[in-house]
Amino acid sequence: MQTHHAKEKVGWVDQKLDPKVEDAKMKLKQIESIMYRYQNNIFKIIESIPKLNTTCREFSRFFVQCDMKFGGKSKTLTNTLDLFFESAEEICDQSLIKHYDENLKSTFKEIQETIDKLKEIKAERHNIRLLKCAYESRLESLTHSGDPESVATTRIAVDEKTIEFNLISEKFVRYVNNLWNIRVELIERPMQELVALVFEIIKGIYLPSKILQTHVSKEELMKEYLPSVQQNN
Repeated sequence: MQTHHAKEKVGWVDQKLDPKVEDAKMKLKQIESIMYRYQNNIFKIIESIPKLNTTCREFSRFFVQCDMKFGGKSKTLTNTLDLFFESAEEICDQSLIKHYDENLKSTFKEIQETIDKLKEIKAERHNIRLLKCAYESRLESLTHSGDPESVATTRIAVDEKTIEFNLISEKFVRYVNNLWNIRVELIERPMQELVALVFEIIKGIYLPSKILQTHVSKEELMKEYLPSVQQNN
């Protein structure tokens, strides 16, 4: 075990670091950091979908208006494009986004509650350690004073806190390692929700996208734009 000096409320005390506890602290910190960033990134994606749909629909409407003002020679393309973005907007309505948004929030909330419980155990362990150190410091002072009764009473307190400290240390390590062992699942669960949302969107715009693909093929575009090119030449 590595030894370091830490100044706590009880004064300068010699504390030994438990490698297993330190490893658990590092793992908990990593999980919390990764899940925080993961959550933020996923919700940024969710929030961007309606905004992107709105922007695309505004563009397609503007495209239709421009074509009408310029003689309507590209109406097949503009109308098909507008229909595609209209379908996407309808598929990605607020009820669909809200459904998956709530599912994701529930999943992340459950994960965060588990992390918070582990942080509470960590804080409780810290407080027990302070009390244990205080009793140990007092025992050391009483040993030199020659008061057998006080020494005996304090020694019992030290032993009790030592047992309590060891138990909560083992508990903290065990619980963190349990969470660490399912860290891949923690990432998979929200990702499954996100993929399900994307699948719903793809499924909804499949037919409009096939129609759009038909009308924006090279052959179809040549049919619409070639006469204009020939006239200019």
